[in-house]
Amino acid sequence: MLTYQQGQYKLIEGPRNGGYEQLYKFAGENGIGNKIIVAERRWQTNPTDYCAGCPSRMQFSIYTWNGEGYDKIELGLTQNKYLTESIDEILQKEPNVLNPQ
Repeated sequence: MLTYQQGQYKLIEGPRNGGYEQLYKFAGENGIGNKIIVAERRWQTNPTDYCAGCPSRMQFSIYTWNGEGYDKIELGLTQNKYLTESIDEILQKEPNVLNPQ
């Protein structure tokens, strides 16, 4: 990720945006991205369950800025499967996925 610190731009390690496989949302206060909520597609334990273009459960994580980089905390897994919904739409249906596991 690109960040601006102490008058200069700096590349830092953050969540990887995998496009279709991963959703993300900045959740910091006052528009600052000090927290990033990420939802990644999770297929069943058998890799042959993978289905491109099919709904899947979503694994939520939160990345919190520690002053040097982002720390990852794994949160909940959705009960339902989703395909095109945004993070906000998923959270309206399943707010408990933001609880740490």
